[in-house]
Amino acid sequence: MPERSAIRTDQLFYHYSVDETEKNSEYDLHCHTTYELFYMINGSVSYLVEGRQYHPAPGSVLLMRPGVFHGRKHEGGIYERCVVHFSPFLLEEANRERLLSPFHNQGGNGCYYTDVDAYGFSSIFETLATCAGFPDAERMLCSRFAVQTLLACLVHMSKSRHFDVPAVVSGVVNDVLWHLNEDIARPVTLDELSAKFFISKHHLNKVFRAATGTTVMEYVIRKRVMLTQQLMQKGHTSTEAAEKAGFGDYSNFYRAYRRITGHAPSADKVVPDTINIAGQTSLL
Repeated sequence: MPERSAIRTDQLFYHYSVDETEKNSEYDLHCHTTYELFYMINGSVSYLVEGRQYHPAPGSVLLMRPGVFHGRKHEGGIYERCVVHFSPFLLEEANRERLLSPFHNQGGNGCYYTDVDAYGFSSIFETLATCAGFPDAERMLCSRFAVQTLLACLVHMSKSRHFDVPAVVSGVVNDVLWHLNEDIARPVTLDELSAKFFISKHHLNKVFRAATGTTVMEYVIRKRVMLTQQLMQKGHTSTEAAEKAGFGDYSNFYRAYRRITGHAPSADKVVPDTINIAGQTSLL
């Protein structure tokens, strides 16, 4: 990924990138423990966010809160974008809830706004690009200020404009997603879901994969792994986190964690005010 500018700190990962992509048919599905803001500049891509498809236009933003399952596929050609991943602890505590409110709007697993440059977004991203070239101390100060300014603009915009929510790919999938996410840690089986939503297990997995890009149980496992990351960042041990997230067997949890994250749970044992996302690779 040819990065034109980037900032990596313990609580922020920003990059502006341009590359030439080939068309692909599969979504690169994943989720984060951080907040994510995607700003589309140029290109033709499709995003799948918790069963909803977005086709970002130039000058649009897509917001995703922690734990939202999403992925992207290309139509090919030039792909130019800015992406910001950040920990909530990057923000001043007094303003944190207000600045994060656009990410938690009703229905906002993915909040999508078009024509955002009228609110000064492009100039704020230019400021972030400038910050990337500063020495460490000034870069941290400047980037924190720029991200908070960006979020303040989002708050202002969200008060005067409605975000676009595309239809879910499948109605039954939407119901299943709501049911699962009410309590992702509770025991769940395909038999239970099949009976509850009056659909065969085979057809449920078929429509669920078409809508989300993965099977029901793989979705649950990935969500639970993400939840354990969040719990460990709050100070829980990996054993405590695995149990709270719904993993009944630690060995199964450990294997799933390594498979999905690429490292052992011990690598993510950090405290909230020092959440390290500096090495995180954005797939967007």
